[in-house]
Amino acid sequence: MKSKNSIHLLSDEKRQIGDIMPAYIDGVYHIFYLLNGSGNIDINHEHTVTRDFIHYKKLSPSIKHTNIENDYMHNGCMFTGCYLKIDETYHTFFTSYNLSNPIGREFILHRVNNKLDFLDSDNEEVIEPDGKLFSKEIERDFRDPAVYFNEKQERYEMFLLTNLVGSKEFVYALYTSKSPHNFQPKSIISEYGDECPSLYKGNKYYFIHGCHRYIYSKNRISGYKLGKYNVVDLPFCRAAKLVDDGKHTIWLGGWINGKMSIPRIVSAYKNIMTFKFYYPLEKNFDFYKQSYEKVDISNNVYLIDFQLKNKQKIELISRKDKVVISIVNKKILFSINEKKYTRKIPFLWKSMKVKLLLEDDILEAFFNKMVVLTIPLEKAMERKIIVNRQAIVVREWREES
Repeated sequence: MKSKNSIHLLSDEKRQIGDIMPAYIDGVYHIFYLLNGSGNIDINHEHTVTRDFIHYKKLSPSIKHTNIENDYMHNGCMFTGCYLKIDETYHTFFTSYNLSNPIGREFILHRVNNKLDFLDSDNEEVIEPDGKLFSKEIERDFRDPAVYFNEKQERYEMFLLTNLVGSKEFVYALYTSKSPHNFQPKSIISEYGDECPSLYKGNKYYFIHGCHRYIYSKNRISGYKLGKYNVVDLPFCRAAKLVDDGKHTIWLGGWINGKMSIPRIVSAYKNIMTFKFYYPLEKNFDFYKQSYEKVDISNNVYLIDFQLKNKQKIELISRKDKVVISIVNKKILFSINEKKYTRKIPFLWKSMKVKLLLEDDILEAFFNKMVVLTIPLEKAMERKIIVNRQAIVVREWREES
């Protein structure tokens, strides 16, 4: 669930956590997720709850695949979907994936219960493409549903990833209904489709792509554009959805050294989504030390603050790896053991406030409360941080007993 020296959600089975499906229900964050590690088989919806993103309690899976030979709808993978509470009942919409299903590899399934346990499929509703607008080919895409209630239109809207008839390219599709049942195809939302669509309403409407990108529009169901700076996190942390708790909209990523990312608070500036450190976590960090230019730290969890000027760099060095990050004009340049990456950013800063969340095998870097970058590390017991001509303030995480 979470090792002693980790702030991140982990898998007891040491499998990769990803496709995070968070829901904020009755004052609790419910984290539903997939565990990869065995290919496209043996995939349930795992279920963990938390109130603070520090203490996690693992529950039984909310959805399980079966081992019944001819049960094609349930004996493959229970892939990504969403969870919501409507009146006093709970709903889940999720993807059935099975390459052996003779009528199509992907369907969307809908289950209802009086608790967040959806193991019973007796009253299941099956949603499928119409074959007129959206493809019914055997190897079609028809997956990753995200359901919202549109108060203005007084209808439920399901956004999903699918293909048009005669095409294998991804598109975002809209299905609608006046109730949470009997969804019918409505229209194409965007041709810029990607995995795990999730809707955010800021100064504009944004669809975040599960694979670390987003699109934006003035209108909820049309006119979406792919912005010049449309990257959420690149290239490692991805496949997540958003959750709103009434105070913040939060993004949680996965598939990064087997862990779920810490929460990132989402906002928007002009046509750009921004991501900052989830500040309620800061109270769990106590002052450790302040050092000029260089600091050595041991195997624990640290929150590290400093400023970085344009064309200045930070180095993280251990016996196993070396990570170098620098800001050059509108680019974050970083390397991992000399393998180079570039992240374009929409702002030109003369200096930046940088906040690092550092564990022994993961680094999450936040720049001016607007840009985030996640980097996997080789496990290291000791690490040196160097920022030339700069003071480094280090705080150490001490979990309450």
